[in-house]
Amino acid sequence: MNEIKVFFVAVISAIFSLLSPIKDYFHAMIVVFVINFLCGLIADYRSGGKWSMKKAMVFFYHILVFSLLASSIFVIGHFMHNREEALFCVKTLCFIALWFYSINILKNLRIMLIDKTPMWNLVNFLYFIVSLKMVNKIPFLNDYLITNKAFEEEITKPIFGNNTGGISNGN
Repeated sequence: MNEIKVFFVAVISAIFSLLSPIKDYFHAMIVVFVINFLCGLIADYRSGGKWSMKKAMVFFYHILVFSLLASSIFVIGHFMHNREEALFCVKTLCFIALWFYSINILKNLRIMLIDKTPMWNLVNFLYFIVSLKMVNKIPFLNDYLITNKAFEEEITKPIFGNNTGGISNGN
């Protein structure tokens, strides 16, 4: 039984050693996830919501998915002998995730704060800058948002001009 423990400790140590170049990115993203969780929880309470274990589990799910995605990118890049490019990909992934989560955090802060106070105005201004002006600073993000919006409109628009089953009502 002791050999099994030693084996698992060795495997986990090897994995952590392999991922050590991206540990700072993980720490930063965990801070972002925690801030997002706390702001979302407080904003939900302020809006009259109640504690939901399902919403709380989404926090852990997001951390797990992000960690697996970033780790996979780095490990695959490492084994393809492109460690620097893999590190750049993880860094870019973190910045993109930071942008999306920052918008959500600022949106929740706007809900938490009292309207039209100086702090609300500051957060509202930051929300404006991050959500609208920073789009051009992240490569391909503006294209993604435009394409995604057009795709959503394509999906939600009705297939036929009227919903009368093909019978025109003379209009």
